[in-house]
Amino acid sequence: MYLFNEIDTLIAKLRHKTFINLGRFIVGSLLNNPPNRIIRSITESLSNEIIKSHFIDEIIIAQPVVEYYKFTDNIPLYFRRDKSFDKRSVFLLKNLIVSPISGLIRVDNKFMLQESIGSLNRVLRTGEPSEAIRHFKDLEEDEYIFVCPDTGYYHFIFEVLPNLLHSYRFLHGEVKIITSHKASKYVTDTLKILFDNNIFEKMYVLSGSVRVKNLILTQFPAYSGFIHPFDLKTLVNFIKLNTNENKYKNYRKIYISRKKSRRPLKDEEIIEIMLEKIGFKIIYSEDFPLLEQFSLFANAEVIVAPHGAGLVNLVFSQQLKVVVEIFTEALAINDCYARLAVMFGAKYKMLFFKNNDVSNLSTALTELLKFY
Repeated sequence: MYLFNEIDTLIAKLRHKTFINLGRFIVGSLLNNPPNRIIRSITESLSNEIIKSHFIDEIIIAQPVVEYYKFTDNIPLYFRRDKSFDKRSVFLLKNLIVSPISGLIRVDNKFMLQESIGSLNRVLRTGEPSEAIRHFKDLEEDEYIFVCPDTGYYHFIFEVLPNLLHSYRFLHGEVKIITSHKASKYVTDTLKILFDNNIFEKMYVLSGSVRVKNLILTQFPAYSGFIHPFDLKTLVNFIKLNTNENKYKNYRKIYISRKKSRRPLKDEEIIEIMLEKIGFKIIYSEDFPLLEQFSLFANAEVIVAPHGAGLVNLVFSQQLKVVVEIFTEALAINDCYARLAVMFGAKYKMLFFKNNDVSNLSTALTELLKFY
């Protein structure tokens, strides 16, 4: 009996190991590099001589913290009420391969640094061909480099930009930027705000991976959608420094339209007309440079918008009191903007656009907003 138990245990272990190796092979073939070569934590991997040889220093810029999201009782329980955050660190590194497209950092083409992109899931979703990642040129630059990928508007504003600001502050502005030749306008707008007239001296616009001599890296969050309070504070201070609060004083109530986007609400113009009648300004954010959007939203007290990247702009408001987010039935509920709203001390409301019934939505909005 004992012998049979031992054999069963051995078979189970072999089966487990086979599935792990098979998974590594399948995922690894997609990346042209097996997942066991992904470095989850630089700090925890410094016993590895290869990793250590590329390490210069780690500077802790924020301590671990727990954030509580104070939702009212009528907000569903599946909206997250708390989140613990790890410490935030800036790393000084050397002789590493970087991608301007995804921001992925590689060590000797053997290891990938997960903290450069956030999670294995993001590594898989970069959409970057393995050939483009593996082949690189040497960049002849002695200053520290920050990699500034275009990760989409939400992730750029709440992840890339705070990391850039931490790096810029730590190096007193003595940093150069690598970005993609396909970067969106909001990326270049941000760099122009930060570096002003020196933008072209500070930026490398590249289409492929390069090896850099000196690199500064601030960790990317592993869980997208949760913003570290220290990052949010850094971001808000940067926005305030670059905002003209007097330019749009009458823009107290704003509707962020998606009529010009790929996924507009059905009959959205009816909603816009109704909201204009009760004093709302209808904003198409894509029509404005990023710097102008800082001022456009600065005095907003009430923001109404369909769920989507347009709600990122609530972070530009310095007077925020109410956020109303509209969800469609086909859309999975994402509470990232709800958490952001309550972090600003605003009241958060949610509405559902059921069966594309614009009449019911207009009535619900009118009823909800009559006190604001």
